[in-house]
Amino acid sequence: MAGRLPPGTFDSAVWAHRKQVFLHGLARHAGHSHVYAWRLAKMSGLGLTVGARDFWHYYTAQEYGAMADASRRKGLSPDLLAALREERLEYARARRREPMLVAGTTAVLTAIASAVAVADVYGLLAASPAAVLMMGILSAMGLREHRRRNPDEPLTAAFALPYGTEDGPAPLTDDLLNRVLRTAKVFTKDEHQVTLLEPIRPAEKHGVLAKFKLPADIQVSKLVEKQEAIAGALDVKPHWIDIEEDGSPKRCSFWFSSSDPFGTPRTSPLVEEPERQDVWKRGILIGYNRRGLPVYLKLRHVMALLAGCRAPVRACCCAT
Repeated sequence: MAGRLPPGTFDSAVWAHRKQVFLHGLARHAGHSHVYAWRLAKMSGLGLTVGARDFWHYYTAQEYGAMADASRRKGLSPDLLAALREERLEYARARRREPMLVAGTTAVLTAIASAVAVADVYGLLAASPAAVLMMGILSAMGLREHRRRNPDEPLTAAFALPYGTEDGPAPLTDDLLNRVLRTAKVFTKDEHQVTLLEPIRPAEKHGVLAKFKLPADIQVSKLVEKQEAIAGALDVKPHWIDIEEDGSPKRCSFWFSSSDPFGTPRTSPLVEEPERQDVWKRGILIGYNRRGLPVYLKLRHVMALLAGCRAPVRACCCAT
């Protein structure tokens, strides 16, 4: 439907999870500010080195020097070598008189001298804008050289933090799900990725619920088989996650908790508010599963439930 709002636009639980993801990312980047500062300094140093190299290469006409060296190694005639060296000197002298080169050199040296003078007279704080501008220019030159050396990597890879540097469990996102499933060897192809069916939202027992669609060649049963590997990639215990089908083998309901879902005893609500129980149709409340959902025992299905129920439950006190 045209003009329809995205799912979760007015869902407070969805926005609460998004806020948690934002605050976690902000704290993570703030905690690694020293890493970013060091990488920025390295990138600026690379830019300074490359800029000085390229300037000297152009200023002294090094391309003619390279041709002369190649000719000398090949054993060409001395007259040719002398001609190349003479041509190099002529081009170098001509380049030193180019208005653009002279103006650029003068501007750079003037800016450096001015920044040093301001820092000497008024302190480093007064010269910080010029230093920030210079570092920005050098960083841009360093990024350009980094891209030339690593054409297959995005520019953000130079500052990206490696996976696994989080302090404690990170909030669940689709990007984290993709990384975890690749680490657990569930996703083996580059094009494999999850497709969220609805926004990720908080759930019971400090949990988070994500419903997503898997690639065409992967089913939920494979995730169930790899549950221990997935838990290891998330750095939690296997019973802290719960994986179920959500209507089809391609749709997954993934529940994840950042703490032990069975760590705190839970009392049956029947203790505080006793009420009549339909033990035949609804069943008797005997506990809660890891997602915090109630588990009922129907008397007419006692044997079937005892034989086929695989969800772990924690017994609770029930009023009779």
